[in-house]
Amino acid sequence: MRSTFPHMVFILLIALVTLSCNGDVSAPPGSGDNSAPGCLDLDEYLHVTSIAPTNGSAKGVALRDGLLFIADGDEGLCVVDISDPVAPVMRGCATLAAGSATDIAFLGTDLVVAWGTAGVAIVDVGDPDRPIIIGRVSTPGSVVDVVVVGTTAYVADNIAGLLVMDVSDRAAPVIAGIENTPGKALGVAATGSIVYVADEQLGLRVVNVADPKNPWLVSSLAVSGASGVDVAGGFAFVAGGAAGMHVVNVSMVGAETLVNTVSTPGFAEDVAIANGIAYVADRAAGVELFDVTDPASPALVNWVRTDGSTGDVFVAGDTLAVADDDVGARVIRVPRVQQPPFVARTTLPGVDYLGVAADSASVVVADAAAGLAVMELNSAGLRVVGSLSLASPSEVIISGSNAYVASPSAAVSIVDLSDPAAPSQTGIVPQSINVLGMSIADSVLYMAKGIGGVLRYKLAGTDPVEQLALGTAFVTDVAATSTTVYASVAGAGLFVVKLDGFLLTNSVMLRGFGAAVTVAPRDDLFPPLIVDVAYVALSTGVTGGGPGVQIFSLLNPGTPVEIGFVDTSAGAVDVAITGNTLIVAEGDGGVELFDITDLTRPGRLGYYPTIGQAGSVAVLGGLLYVASGTDGLVVADLLDCAVRGQ
Repeated sequence: MRSTFPHMVFILLIALVTLSCNGDVSAPPGSGDNSAPGCLDLDEYLHVTSIAPTNGSAKGVALRDGLLFIADGDEGLCVVDISDPVAPVMRGCATLAAGSATDIAFLGTDLVVAWGTAGVAIVDVGDPDRPIIIGRVSTPGSVVDVVVVGTTAYVADNIAGLLVMDVSDRAAPVIAGIENTPGKALGVAATGSIVYVADEQLGLRVVNVADPKNPWLVSSLAVSGASGVDVAGGFAFVAGGAAGMHVVNVSMVGAETLVNTVSTPGFAEDVAIANGIAYVADRAAGVELFDVTDPASPALVNWVRTDGSTGDVFVAGDTLAVADDDVGARVIRVPRVQQPPFVARTTLPGVDYLGVAADSASVVVADAAAGLAVMELNSAGLRVVGSLSLASPSEVIISGSNAYVASPSAAVSIVDLSDPAAPSQTGIVPQSINVLGMSIADSVLYMAKGIGGVLRYKLAGTDPVEQLALGTAFVTDVAATSTTVYASVAGAGLFVVKLDGFLLTNSVMLRGFGAAVTVAPRDDLFPPLIVDVAYVALSTGVTGGGPGVQIFSLLNPGTPVEIGFVDTSAGAVDVAITGNTLIVAEGDGGVELFDITDLTRPGRLGYYPTIGQAGSVAVLGGLLYVASGTDGLVVADLLDCAVRGQ
């Protein structure tokens, strides 16, 4: 039950995956030393713990003692309490009439804040509910970045270059010296008496600040797009915009050399080094993690996609804070930088995977280029055992031994999968061209058909297809129970269709664009009743809110009542439920898992990054299946002991 509309390029293969050994894989290929017998502890791997929306544009972040400090653009310096990661609380903000807060550095218990055209401000955050600006100094440029060493602040002041600032008197900070670099000073790092300035297109500048009143340029190195810099172990790591990350040997001052440039998928804006890992703020691509224990050969080990434009990163122990521009800030735990192990993955030349569906014996994914491929999973991995050519499949659902395959250019195909080596098309569903989402209940197939409304078709017999037109509403997905169909409608909400009479009876507004809807029963909401719950994936949010999953109680099937909401790291495009775990496919944001034991307070369990776009998810035999675009079909043992019921 998922929609192939919109915001993604859906090129799909259909693949039936049959588990050997009753779904138990004793030696997962590719898992290496990270595999654990039986199940994994998801807390041991990288995952988002908190999302903090703000009223401004989060440009800079810092962490300390359960507090997240955000340089929030025009909204100033804001303090968020993340002691309860599930429910971060905005405590207070300090504002100025002019300028835009862009970066933060610690000065003892206070903060030094880069405030754009307003200069630099010292903020007392002793009372998080009432941060107070206790000192400020104007600058000749527009402050972008700041670092503090002792009682000296080094300030990247854009066209005005590097400023050396005495902040020993918090109430009266003063500029001690200026080195007017020829480019735009966008980033700064310091070690000893040497300061490194990221000077945009004019590269890396090396400045001696032994005499704070008379800083002087020692040398420069031409690297492109320098916008952020950090230094560790005799190397400078420079965020180089479209070029990626530059690695510069700075062990000999005045004789700096470029040793490598590593490309990134986005636009490298900032970089922070901690424990041999480079965290690169990569704008629309989120954060890339590189192992730089060998600085000359950085190795990509992990990444996290966010829903905004990541421009700043801050590392404290095993916790990473991310400034994500208009969508606020995120807090990410990184107990270990490696990705969770996968059981198997497969990619076929020229094939992008997308949809995935599962029943008790099989998993199906869809690809417009390759048609149908039947696969077997064993200890050696995935192998193709059968295939069938179909016209541009774009969505699939399984019932019994049949698969129902939708296409933007053809009617829904009925495919017999009883012989995995020879899948065969046995018929079509009339009037079903360009179906976007499907659901089956009581041997009836329900279809989302965009502006064509909702279709229903009895799988047995010869009854014609019935159509419920919904005017100009664009139906993206459907989920059916024995009495009701729930349809997610683009820009309009969740529509309720009563099956008795096949009539629209109600609708509720959604917080964003409904991309997919799934219904699953719960027995703990109103015991002893078993109550259905609807989960609606929102690929985008409305003004003031982000994407996520909206959760509705269906105690009264005709009147959905919102009881919970999940903030996702990126746009939600598909959901799957297993026990009290919600699994969300988030396109290029990968896959996130949430504990929904308490539907009113979902908590994050873990995160799995994908190379391609995670378009659909399914769970079978304790394993997670992800249709992941160019990454292919990924099978991962991501479910921890509690999720798997062990």
